[in-house]
Amino acid sequence: MEYIPQGIIEVYNGKHIHTYELQFADGRKYEVASRNDMDNFITGVECNAVDIIALSEDFNKICIIKEYRIPAGDYIYAFPAGLRDPGESIARTAERELYEETGLFISKQIKTLSPSYQSAGFSDEKLATVICTAIGEVTNSNQTKDENIIPMWINKQEAIELLSTGKFSGRCQIFLTLWSNSLGGNF
Repeated sequence: MEYIPQGIIEVYNGKHIHTYELQFADGRKYEVASRNDMDNFITGVECNAVDIIALSEDFNKICIIKEYRIPAGDYIYAFPAGLRDPGESIARTAERELYEETGLFISKQIKTLSPSYQSAGFSDEKLATVICTAIGEVTNSNQTKDENIIPMWINKQEAIELLSTGKFSGRCQIFLTLWSNSLGGNF
């Protein structure tokens, strides 16, 4: 089966999202959502966004956010995250987004996971994950006017309880499950 498109039509060109229709020689068509404009759609970019797994310095708490997500029509638990500004490094995006969404400061970057696809069947968006320790008091006073985010520190027991009742982003759900498992959380 041939996967090289014979034509690409830009269907929508928005501020943060573009959609394209890919046309194939055998008549198939495929719709794709993208963070990339037409010039960067096929080649892509290294990384569109960053999420931050921020742990307390004693590793006993983790920072998550509860954010209203319009497509889900509900509040979703997730990690602080955001889009990279042009020319901005992954590390700088992580610092900026963590502060804007939670008021916290990165005290030590532990690891940066290489960019991976968020939803490869739907979009070409690539997101890097920065794992770090953070300090400070959580606050939502640094958010932009269009954000509706409730930041919080939670411990492993609270994570287990939230996992049984809350709605989550995929990465947050997986990481919290693994992180809280040492307390007897079940997979």
